[in-house]
Amino acid sequence: MNRWTVTLGCLLAASQATAGWNLLQENREGILYVDRDGAEKTTSGWIADVSQDFHKEQRHDGQAYLSARSRHELDCAAKKIRQLRLDLFPENMAGGGTLYADEKPQAWRTPEPGSRDEAIWKSLCS
Repeated sequence: MNRWTVTLGCLLAASQATAGWNLLQENREGILYVDRDGAEKTTSGWIADVSQDFHKEQRHDGQAYLSARSRHELDCAAKKIRQLRLDLFPENMAGGGTLYADEKPQAWRTPEPGSRDEAIWKSLCS
């Protein structure tokens, strides 16, 4: 097997590991991704997974974390969004095992201009 075949195989494996996660925004706080490929169409919008990596350590109930994964429901017609689930992790890209999980759906809200919620909503509803 030649070196090009091995290199190509490694590149394909790496791209499949991150396939679906699309960069939405990066700012001083961190990087926000949405899984467009895994998003589920609903009658009024979408249900999608979102991942956020933080540049600086965050804290919740005394535990440090560097990333969060959440599941959101989007109502495209009403321009509303709500978080369905939240998981916090000690390492970036949801690494190191779950530190905290909350499966309680939040109330519907209208995304504020320039906010994280607006970036998520626009990524699937616009």
